[in-house]
Order: sequence, then structure tokens, then C-alpha cells
Amino acid sequence: MSEGLATLGSILIETTTRGGASPEMIAERALKRIFTVAETAPAPIREQAQMFEDNIRRVLVHYMEEMVRADRRTLAYKFTETGHEALLPLLEI
Repeated sequence: MSEGLATLGSILIETTTRGGASPEMIAERALKRIFTVAETAPAPIREQAQMFEDNIRRVLVHYMEEMVRADRRTLAYKFTETGHEALLPLLEI
């Protein structure tokens, strides 16, 4: 019988205070998984890659913010339908 070992790589732990992760925090986590540029890459390549990464960051944050708004509208509807309108101010919509 043989045993195998798996390597998980590094683990990043982030914490927040009084709330969950913001779209910006989640976008940064996603970018770290999607996008890397070698330190040895020529400067023009690194600059172009940085511009591309900045653009992808803006797109990710935009759509995550849109998703949050859509989810809050769904919650507002569900709260209203079930007679919990008093909870609506908590959604900050």
C-alpha cells in the first residue's frame, strides 16, 4: 500500500471587520489567481500587463457591485413579500 502527498501551495487569509469582503477585496483575490507576470519580463511587457490587470480589476469590481445591488433588490422583494419591510433599511439600497 502506498501513500501520496499533495501540495496545496500557499494559503492567504484575509479578515474584515463588521462586514464581509468588498467587491474590491474579492477582485484582488481573483486577480492573484488569474494573472501573473514574471519579474524577469521586459519592462514594456510588465507595463502592458499592469494596464491589462488594472482594466480587468475595474471590470470585476463593476460586475461584482452590480451583483450585490441585484442581490439586495432580491432580498428587498423577499422581505416585502413576507411582511418584513422593517428590515429594508438594513440593505442600504
